[in-house]
Amino acid sequence: MKKLLQLDNIGKHYPQRLTSASKLLYLFKILMGKGKHNQKSVLSGVDLEVHAGHSIGIIGANGAGKSTLLKIISGIIEPSFGRIDRNCKLAMLIELGAGFDDAKTGYENIFIKSQLLGMSRAEVKKHLNSIIEFSGLGENIHNPVRHYSSGMVVRLGFSICTAVSPELLITDEVLAVGDESFQKRCIRWIDSYLKNGGTLLMVSHSMYMITRLCASAMWIKDGKVNMQGDSHEVTQAYESWHQEQRNPRNSLPSSAADAGRYHIKSLRCLDAEDEEQSWFQLATDFSVEIVLASPDNRPPVVGISIVRIDRVAVYGVTSEQDQVAPVKLADGEYAYKLLFRDIQILPGKYEIRAHALDPEGMRVCDNRVIDISISGKTQEVGMVRLQHEWI
Repeated sequence: MKKLLQLDNIGKHYPQRLTSASKLLYLFKILMGKGKHNQKSVLSGVDLEVHAGHSIGIIGANGAGKSTLLKIISGIIEPSFGRIDRNCKLAMLIELGAGFDDAKTGYENIFIKSQLLGMSRAEVKKHLNSIIEFSGLGENIHNPVRHYSSGMVVRLGFSICTAVSPELLITDEVLAVGDESFQKRCIRWIDSYLKNGGTLLMVSHSMYMITRLCASAMWIKDGKVNMQGDSHEVTQAYESWHQEQRNPRNSLPSSAADAGRYHIKSLRCLDAEDEEQSWFQLATDFSVEIVLASPDNRPPVVGISIVRIDRVAVYGVTSEQDQVAPVKLADGEYAYKLLFRDIQILPGKYEIRAHALDPEGMRVCDNRVIDISISGKTQEVGMVRLQHEWI
């Protein structure tokens, strides 16, 4: 399979902006040979290979360095260090208004922008009608671009790129702009482009679009590659991280050190073979095992809940509700085991919370929390999968 692009140890630094108060200090650092340290790292140590027919999504929070990376790949800016090898014809959908002369009409700008993208004038004339039709601008194509709305500029820019037929298409949030009907038209075109052997390198905040259009993904965090691999696995890890950032977890109060109270001695999640695990596939079986201590040899009640990492409750149940008695392991020691069959919790990161209650089920005496992750290739949204049928 042809290698279209290779990046080795790519990094980008920018000089930090100096305030009036810091200029003299920086001048002193220059005289002392230390001025070179006044730089801000935007990207560091990025490695990437892109092969024909294997599309890659790039994700990350705002300011992570995604757009900078695309501009380096496209040749708009040069890296501060590292090596980049390009072995393909590429087209960029990064700044769709770039290259337009706003004093000229949309019609005239088709020729200007197309030639900037490497097309000859003869090729532009061959595709002219299809470009205008795809844009949907109608008679506005003969108006100066300065009179266009931002959405109209996007329409014109994308329409020109559809005629280029590149080996590698580079996009940066292009599908998030324009009206809904035009977005659908763009997605249909990209689907056709990929079906015909094209390759996509795409930055987007839409995890749905990343998993829909890309086989693999790269998560950039603070200018470095945090995770790279299957697009479903990477986007699920990224969304779990985002949920945790929005709602930092608070630890549950625990009294396990007090041997005079009902408390949890151990909490484990087990797979179908009774092996302890923290990572489970969607629609598989897993069980929760809790061992509790009782100071008076009476069996305590246990509560088990599943909570998403952002503290949204998914499910909860107690042994008292289901009228289940524990297994007695020894004097003052009891065990419960709760089996979840064919778990239909959608991929993400979750907490299994166990609660030791007194035998009357009235008072919570101890808490314990462990993390689990659910993975699976699905584009369904929400927290749980509901059985359904299209009829």
